[in-house]
Amino acid sequence: MTDEPLMRALGEAEREAQEVPERWRRLATGQASPQEVAALEAEAARDPEVARLLARFSPFSAAEDEALVAALVTTTRPRRPARLRWAVGGVALAAAAAALLTVALPRGAGLPAYQLEASTPDLERRGDAPTAGLPRHHPDSALSLILRPEARVEGPVAVQAFLLMDGAAQPLDARWEVKDGAARLDGRVGDLLPGRSGPLTLLAVVRPADAPPVSADALMAALEAEQPPEGTRWVRYDFLVARD
Repeated sequence: MTDEPLMRALGEAEREAQEVPERWRRLATGQASPQEVAALEAEAARDPEVARLLARFSPFSAAEDEALVAALVTTTRPRRPARLRWAVGGVALAAAAAALLTVALPRGAGLPAYQLEASTPDLERRGDAPTAGLPRHHPDSALSLILRPEARVEGPVAVQAFLLMDGAAQPLDARWEVKDGAARLDGRVGDLLPGRSGPLTLLAVVRPADAPPVSADALMAALEAEQPPEGTRWVRYDFLVARD
């Protein structure tokens, strides 16, 4: 047996490892702070997909490290572990672990979790209650929201946006640009939310493009159950729109 198949697999895995989101990379390499770990655990308690990723990226025990190293030494097709640690065995072990993680992620079992990035040219932060920590927008602000999947997405997706207020979900006429499982919304706050001001919550729902749209009633029932509608993922954005 030669080392060529293993080295080829390690090279490919190293390239694929670059696609792993930063927060999971930090967790797997032991760089995540206790606060970051606590935040992931809290999110995992609400989202089964995050819980699954948390289990897969959590560091190995010493015994699991030894078993993985032994498998890599003895065969080019080691048994896939439930969790993967990147840092202990050096660069080669890190790349191999990343490859195993990539193929171990379930296919066709629903969409991965999503992260939301928000930006606007005049983004401000308030420190006074009751809006401490909320991004502060003006009606004339140019708002950009980006949804990024935490794993590869199989097939096209569609995105719906809802405004949560007064115990109801109001569908928004938001035109998302979707590509490779990610989505982006660009626009003016006043156009997206005409006449709205104060603390607001926008909920973005990602679903397979061939799945039926999620209704406001179905979304409210899902919020009550604290679980996304079946086959979907959701991300919320809490913010403040200043009064004119």
